[in-house]
Amino acid sequence: MSKKKKKRSPSNVAAPLKPQVLEVTQRFVTEPELPVLEEPCIAEPEQAQQSDEQSLLQEHLEQNMRSLTELDGQLQQSDERLVEEERLDQDMRSLFELDEQPNEPNEQAPSEVAGIFQAVGVIVGAVKFGDEGKTAVITIDSKDYPLFYAPRLRKAFDALKMEVERTGEQQKIVVYPRLIHLPDRTKLHQVSFQLVAFAGNSENDSSVSQELEPFEFKLSGLWQFIPVSRIPCISVFKNYSTERKEYIKKQDDASKKARYMKASHIPLIWKDAVVPPFRFNPTLEKEQQAKTYFVSIKAKFNPRSDLFEFGSMTALPQDKAPRFLKVSKTDKAEAARVNMKARKAIQPKPHSKAASKPVPKPVIKPKVATNSDSLR
Repeated sequence: MSKKKKKRSPSNVAAPLKPQVLEVTQRFVTEPELPVLEEPCIAEPEQAQQSDEQSLLQEHLEQNMRSLTELDGQLQQSDERLVEEERLDQDMRSLFELDEQPNEPNEQAPSEVAGIFQAVGVIVGAVKFGDEGKTAVITIDSKDYPLFYAPRLRKAFDALKMEVERTGEQQKIVVYPRLIHLPDRTKLHQVSFQLVAFAGNSENDSSVSQELEPFEFKLSGLWQFIPVSRIPCISVFKNYSTERKEYIKKQDDASKKARYMKASHIPLIWKDAVVPPFRFNPTLEKEQQAKTYFVSIKAKFNPRSDLFEFGSMTALPQDKAPRFLKVSKTDKAEAARVNMKARKAIQPKPHSKAASKPVPKPVIKPKVATNSDSLR
């Protein structure tokens, strides 16, 4: 038998693939080809740069917050200083206004200012009592000055009466000066004294009587002009204390408040004064007014002129005054109204005029003819 020859497939026909190879080949053909990513090698430095920028931004934000905190603290301190300065300015402005005061007792100037308001001195004269020992006068250079006493110093007044009976009328006493200025500036003020103590012997000698000579006074107050006096004065106000302020607040009577806080204006002759007395100028604003100085001096009382004459300074002048109390404008007006009403009540009423009688008509006498008339 002849052998049959096997047919060979053409060379260009590929041989069938095995199943495993076919599966791999199909997966390779069907799945999309993934692009080669080069991002990891590029993204890493960008992330680092972003991290650095974020840290710088965070640092700037923290620095700005610290700056804002510091600025807020500075603004708060500045506000506190402005409030304090405004309070001090208001206190100083109140010194320039003699009449414009709030309804409650006014408190001027900071408490740390040295000195106090005072007017105290020593006088020598003949003390005489009247009205069964209830009133007294002291005679100095043939002039009589009323001598008053405060209720709390009644013992000193009684002791002075006993001293006069024992040693005689001539006495050396410690007093407060009291002055009344009249509305008419052409009329002289009225002077009186209020008893503080007497120096009849060494046991009763006070430090003031030992420190001062006869008719010498220690004066401390505001150096200024007042409307009712042509002579500049040292205005002595009531020194401030919490107890006094509470006492005044409890008072309902305006006249009592006014009497309690009434200031003494001591007329002073001070040639070549180291500081000028304050004089209110109505044409200027409050901020443009001159300064008011607080002065402390020694002065001599001159009974011939009823004025005080400068002797020496006990301290340098200050442009700030110690704290003091001053009656308000409202209370002052109310007290004046009450006093005016009281004065009118005690004045005697004029007597009613009797019914006027009719005036008789004049009698006309007939004219008598004379010889000269007959010749005519």
